[in-house]
Amino acid sequence: MSSGSDGSAGDVLYFPHIEIHDIALLKSALCIWETVYRIVPEGVQPNDSAEVKEAADSGTLRDIRLSLADLKGARHDFQDFLDSVPCIPDALRKTDGAISRIHHEKFDDQMLSELSDLIGVVRRSGDWFELPRGLADAYMLFLSNAVARRRAIPKITSSETMFVAMGYFANDGNVDEMIVPTEPQEDVAVALLLRSLIPQGLDDAPMSQVLKSRAANSEGRRSFRDAVEQMSASLSQVEDHQYALEVIDGYKRRLEESRDVTFARVREFFSGLEPLLLCVALPVLAKAFDLANSAKDSIEIVGAIGIATIMCLADVAKSKRKEWVPAEATYLARLHQRFDGTSPIPKRIRRLDRMMEEFMND
Repeated sequence: MSSGSDGSAGDVLYFPHIEIHDIALLKSALCIWETVYRIVPEGVQPNDSAEVKEAADSGTLRDIRLSLADLKGARHDFQDFLDSVPCIPDALRKTDGAISRIHHEKFDDQMLSELSDLIGVVRRSGDWFELPRGLADAYMLFLSNAVARRRAIPKITSSETMFVAMGYFANDGNVDEMIVPTEPQEDVAVALLLRSLIPQGLDDAPMSQVLKSRAANSEGRRSFRDAVEQMSASLSQVEDHQYALEVIDGYKRRLEESRDVTFARVREFFSGLEPLLLCVALPVLAKAFDLANSAKDSIEIVGAIGIATIMCLADVAKSKRKEWVPAEATYLARLHQRFDGTSPIPKRIRRLDRMMEEFMND
């Protein structure tokens, strides 16, 4: 993150699909980030809805064309993972017969050869290769991560499963056997649950109205992103519980300022605001949030944010925490969540640590 320069230019990468069927996610993302990118291979024409096309025509949704360096980076990361991971997660070894199709431009020749060595003949149908779903999903996460890392932009999805899986791969699969922390000095991957506010009725609002509203609220968007990025960057380094609370307190003040600006701009185009659950994954020290004493619940409310444990990092991954920067973040955005009062935790939320256990063992 570059101080005072709007982070990574305010861009975000949507994953894992080419086409965006969740229009509410796209509209929500455009209310926070400047540009939403997606990976579209050369020669592929996405089957976009009229609203997605409108966003693309406005330049707020853009395509990333893959380079050889992207493919090489994804291949190296995927190879390193397969070579070093203590055990392959069950989610990647599923043999239920489900097949996913991946465009041929998302592989280089060496990757295709190594996949053939791994699973046998890789079937091809026109421009698309067919792979077992678990393996295809894993490779696409590595490709998305390589593309985002090379452009220094964070990632966003509306899938809890993809959010959890990306956290696993971001830490090279170095996960402790105990998913929740048992010692205060353990490094853990957590999701910060943030209750953001976006224009009310995004589902039914035309894209043109969303684009006009966001154009009028550039200051509010930037203020919100800066608050989230700076808080996340600080918390990933903090080891003292009391200071962590002070960091969160500063975030609360900045969040209130951005909300004041946002509301003043949004009401010119919409009747009001509604909450958006925005989660960001990052590694922290368990002691900083006193998670070790509440591991059985996995979720702890601290001021204006919620914290959900995803997994404990093994010793070999401990350096990840101090190396983390906001550009490496993965965001989960979920609209239409039901909240109590001002709590950032919805009434019903899936336990992310249990999802990680299922990903690894079921």
